[in-house]
Amino acid sequence: MHERRTGASVDGSVSVQRHRAHQDLVLVQVRGDVGDAAAADLGRRLTAVAARGTDAQVVLDLAGVTALSRAGLDAVLRAQKSLEAGGGSLELLEPSAPVVLLLHDAAAAEDEARPQRRVTAAGAPAPSATGAARPRGPRPAAGPCAG
Repeated sequence: MHERRTGASVDGSVSVQRHRAHQDLVLVQVRGDVGDAAAADLGRRLTAVAARGTDAQVVLDLAGVTALSRAGLDAVLRAQKSLEAGGGSLELLEPSAPVVLLLHDAAAAEDEARPQRRVTAAGAPAPSATGAARPRGPRPAAGPCAG
């Protein structure tokens, strides 16, 4: 039911399968250690899939990945942006533990790089480091006889 093209890179391997009944559905299987050389191969293949037309639905099977470099993750993210720009999508299928770990690390690094805007529970901006927030609402009465 599908056409299969396979290619091996230095460490990892990438195979691209296009489903014949649904030409817009593409399964990309990645196996092994996806270091920088394998990431370049993965990037070329994903770019080629994205360039074939609009509405491509790519499923990236990462279950067999034993290691993924930052370059590999960057290749996946570039392909996702390219596919989405053309009306398509990229979906991860069963990412292995090393892939999940890299995704979490990348998300944490992105969160740290983003400027943080603290907001109070009431939705008002939190006080800046240079000044204190003024309480809102009625002030409590001063002294022991208040009441």
